[in-house]
Amino acid sequence: MKLIQTLIRTAALGLFVGGATLAHATPETWTFSDVAFDDGTTLSGSFFYDAAIDNVRSSSISVQSGSLPAFTYDMTDSGVYTYSSTSPNPIAAGFYGPNELFIANNAGTSSILLDFAATLTDAGGSVALLTGNASSDITVSSYETNGDASVTRYVTQGSVTTGTVSAVPEPGTGTYALCGLAGLALISVRRRMRG
Repeated sequence: MKLIQTLIRTAALGLFVGGATLAHATPETWTFSDVAFDDGTTLSGSFFYDAAIDNVRSSSISVQSGSLPAFTYDMTDSGVYTYSSTSPNPIAAGFYGPNELFIANNAGTSSILLDFAATLTDAGGSVALLTGNASSDITVSSYETNGDASVTRYVTQGSVTTGTVSAVPEPGTGTYALCGLAGLALISVRRRMRG
């Protein structure tokens, strides 16, 4: 009888611990891949994005000199703003499309808008940048512009990727496994006691 009580307690503890340790995705570092502008220059770098709170925690995005001067947008000299479909700022979410990252340098002399083809998540993967040209609708294309918007260069190709794609199991997977094992152990003990 003590063995059965021990098994029941173990199963209950397994349910408690399994339910308390739910799996979740972690924020990801997104790295730019093969990003080019229409003036023949490129963009490189990365940013750390937390989809759970729609927040860029750090960034270092460099652009080459071309129709606009070279510049590195990072958290020390630039403001970073996200406009996702869940943005708490409905005006910004309505003006810019969903899934955008807007970075402006603190001096107000340049800014960059990166428009993604899909929502960035903490699960990782690869997401294309929306591209455009001078005749494009600027609300659905990625570009860099100077302070008064008299010079703009458009992204013609590229994407953002994470190093790994995080597999996120269902939260109850561990709990179900523990319950199954406890049930098998209980059946085995009952059979031994009967036989």
